[in-house]
Amino acid sequence: GAGAMLTHEASIGKVAEEEIVYLMSKGFTREEAEEIVVRGFMNVEIRGVTPKIKAYISNILKLMSKRSLSG
Repeated sequence: GAGAMLTHEASIGKVAEEEIVYLMSKGFTREEAEEIVVRGFMNVEIRGVTPKIKAYISNILKLMSKRSLSG
């Protein structure tokens, strides 16, 4: 139910923050670390997705990352 979904989302958020902190400890900026984590979540191989669509998704993720960090 809804409680399970919220718990799942909270655990994903915790994992993402831990990954960001780890990447920052390796010399990445927070912006770079967040982009790497977002790309990791979104980099799922979907059969039949063309290279053009993958490039489009990649560009959207870059824009989202830049906008979320600047706001």
